[in-house]
Amino acid sequence: MSTVLARDYRPEREFPADCQLDPLVLSIQVPNQEPRIVRIDAEKCMIGSAANCNLRIVGPRIQPIHCSILRGAQGICFRRWAGQVALNGEDFEESTLCCGDRLTLGTIELEVITDGLPVTPAPRRCTPPAP
Repeated sequence: MSTVLARDYRPEREFPADCQLDPLVLSIQVPNQEPRIVRIDAEKCMIGSAANCNLRIVGPRIQPIHCSILRGAQGICFRRWAGQVALNGEDFEESTLCCGDRLTLGTIELEVITDGLPVTPAPRRCTPPAP
């Protein structure tokens, strides 16, 4: 049996005011359960079975620190730390994420519903708005 426990957590570092991102929204599908929606506001989110993970997933083949999501002005980076993870059915180590991407961790699937990024391409660095 698999369990998903999303803790309330705060970003380790706040984004500058001109680079505010909307939350990353994931749909988490555990076999034989209704999908669960999780919002991630943090810049860094650790995913795994360890008690100190931001998104705790307990189930077969889920490692204590399985993977991480890093969010910034240039996009979202997903990195595998241990165990098997597939992105849209393909094995990988690190990749950017966007809406519609599906991550598979053991028997659990995470789908990116909204990536929290602006619709238009983000600038390469944060700059204050013109006066």
